[in-house]
Amino acid sequence: MLNSEVRRLRLHLERLSMKSIRDRLIHLIETEGKEGRYAAPSGLKTLAGELGVTHEALYRAISLMESKQILRREDHQLLLNR
Repeated sequence: MLNSEVRRLRLHLERLSMKSIRDRLIHLIETEGKEGRYAAPSGLKTLAGELGVTHEALYRAISLMESKQILRREDHQLLLNR
C-alpha cells in the first residue's frame, strides 16, 4: 500500500513540474487513466486544483486541445484521441 502511495506522489510531483497544462493533462490521463480515459466525476474545478492551475486556464487548455482533436470530453471523462 505504501509503495503505491509513494508512486502516486512521485507521479503527481512530476506532473506539477511540467510547464504546460496540455502536458500535465496528457500525463494525468496516461498515468492515472485507463486506456486513454480519465474519469473526472468531481468536476473540472477540482481537477484544476489537482493540476495546480486555475480552472479558467484548464478550460482554455481543454478547449484548445478539443479544437486540435487531441482530447474530447464525454460523460465526465477526458479521452485522448490517439
